[in-house]
Amino acid sequence: MGDVLVIALVSVIIGFGATGVGAYLCLQSVIDRQIDVQKPDLAVDEVGPLPIVGTLHVRDGVYWLVASDRLPGVWWVHIERFRQPSTDLNLDLPSIPTWAEPPASMRVATLPGPAAVIGTLAVGWPWVAVAQQWVEVERAEGFIPLIENDDDGSTTARAAQRFGTPTPGGGKPFLLWRGFLADTALFAAMAAPIIALVRRYGRAAGRRSNATAELSRPAGAA
Repeated sequence: MGDVLVIALVSVIIGFGATGVGAYLCLQSVIDRQIDVQKPDLAVDEVGPLPIVGTLHVRDGVYWLVASDRLPGVWWVHIERFRQPSTDLNLDLPSIPTWAEPPASMRVATLPGPAAVIGTLAVGWPWVAVAQQWVEVERAEGFIPLIENDDDGSTTARAAQRFGTPTPGGGKPFLLWRGFLADTALFAAMAAPIIALVRRYGRAAGRRSNATAELSRPAGAA
């Protein structure tokens, strides 16, 4: 029973570490992302899936225009609000993940101030595990472009460069618990049999070493 607990504990620790390293590597993979959108016949295997611009998201009768850039281990979601809400405040047409939803202050039918642009970057592999959101009221202070111009992947790169650092409009990174636990469980399950084998062969080597020592001890030695 003790062995099982030790293996489980070490596996979970390795799973946590591997999840963190995976998120970091996902960020690094898009640091230089820039697609020449004027180039015909872009090869997806060279630039990855192209960003999608112009999706509509409706939550509580409020309309949002969406641009998204989704790659293995990286998901950027950029939303801009329409000023005029629907007459049906119960209308919902979700097209973004829950972690990219706007702050509660931006969901009200009538805004007391200007409509901000909101960008959220989530990273992790194989499931996104950590995210950060930026809310920009003044475009001159931020990095998120007009939504129709967010089609070349460069905003994803800029968000990756800012991830985890204090920037104008940027909140703190937050865990996506479902993805974080799933990634940790996967890496822990991969590590557990390796740890069990290492412990097994380590013990076998120890027994062989003790047996050799016993055989080499002079006869009559205490």
